[in-house]
Amino acid sequence: MMTQTSKDSLREGTDLKRIVLLFVSKAWIVAAITIVGIIIGALCYKVYAGITDKDPTYQIATDYRIEFDFEGFPNGMDFYNAYTWGEFIKDDKPVGYAIDAVSGITKQDIYDYISSEMVSDYRILTIKVTGKDRELATKISNAYEVAMPMFANDIPEISTIEVWTAGQIEEVNLHTRTASAAFLGGLIALLLSLFGFAFYYVMDNRIYTETDFVRDFSDVIFLGYDSEKYKSDLDENKKTIIGDKNIAVCENVSSSIEDIKKSDGCVITIPWGKVSSKALRYDLELLKKQGCNVVGVQMTNCNERFLKAYYGR
Repeated sequence: MMTQTSKDSLREGTDLKRIVLLFVSKAWIVAAITIVGIIIGALCYKVYAGITDKDPTYQIATDYRIEFDFEGFPNGMDFYNAYTWGEFIKDDKPVGYAIDAVSGITKQDIYDYISSEMVSDYRILTIKVTGKDRELATKISNAYEVAMPMFANDIPEISTIEVWTAGQIEEVNLHTRTASAAFLGGLIALLLSLFGFAFYYVMDNRIYTETDFVRDFSDVIFLGYDSEKYKSDLDENKKTIIGDKNIAVCENVSSSIEDIKKSDGCVITIPWGKVSSKALRYDLELLKKQGCNVVGVQMTNCNERFLKAYYGR
């Protein structure tokens, strides 16, 4: 049956400040995991690139200069940008001109190999032919040097399209996303480590603060922290609550029961962040069954920096 104390503890909200402070102390682990994730992401991409890129890839990049008919169409260049040219170069007419100009290429070859880009000047179009077959790439590039000037005749807004800079065939590495893969690996590792630590500390029922103790043991007095900054408060609490009674101070309850029975009661010592609520509940129930009086609990080996940040004093 659930006790009133356990019901109250379930209604308690998560102590976010406690979780954040505990997490900060482990931030270096998150950083280390993130670095490992970055390395793994980069290595995985390298392996992928090595498997999928056994044969060299060839590319020819040819620049074409486009002259517009501004007299007949003053705003004609507004309709032609990097996206539209990417569609136009695969239009049936330039593809047909290319196939007629050079034998040994097909429409599918062109679709697989050709692409375009236009960086800043709307008059300069770069057509890239990229693929594994060196000879086929050369044929398609040569075919488009014939096809593009012919294609200009089919567009009213354009006067001419001429080769501006003829490209040379070269080997290229298309796997240039190592940095992106490393970033993705690091991001995944960071998120997983943050989630892992958050879940760990939310589920952690070890006692770090008076709040942790009171949440589960409202029937036992928390005397204070046996630390440099808070020891005076602990001594005052013990003086008020214990007075001159013969009180036993113990950490290992099971081995101290005989000494406790000879005294007027006991103060249980719990190390900071080392004792879970369940373990302490077991000790308290054991003392209760033995007829021992528990005066209170005090905490030792406290993390001074944590307590200062937690209480702000």
